[in-house]
Amino acid sequence: MKKISQIGDFGVYLLDKQVAKKYAEDITKIWNLIPLSNHAPEDILQESSGSSQYYGKWEHSLIVLDEKTEQVVAFVVGYERAAEKNQLYTKDSLHLKSLSVAARYQNQGIGRKLITIWL
Repeated sequence: MKKISQIGDFGVYLLDKQVAKKYAEDITKIWNLIPLSNHAPEDILQESSGSSQYYGKWEHSLIVLDEKTEQVVAFVVGYERAAEKNQLYTKDSLHLKSLSVAARYQNQGIGRKLITIWL
């Protein structure tokens, strides 16, 4: 795993496909804390949805781990979105697909710090 930063006692790592496979169950549990979410472990591995390609997903996604227990603390998934012929996506952009923090780690500023690292 490639460590890219630190948030307090937690390591921030690149969420590549191999890491996503290893932690898919834990990521899914945290992801489903988002209201109206109903994700399955294989969803984290998707590289497209319908006609949308998730370009650079594995270069733009991060996971925060408790280095002592290897528990997933938080994650963010992003990808490069190509411009489309519509009013919403007129230019290439970086798209934040999901950001979630495990319940026991919420309200500690971890999500805010993670998004700052991600940007």
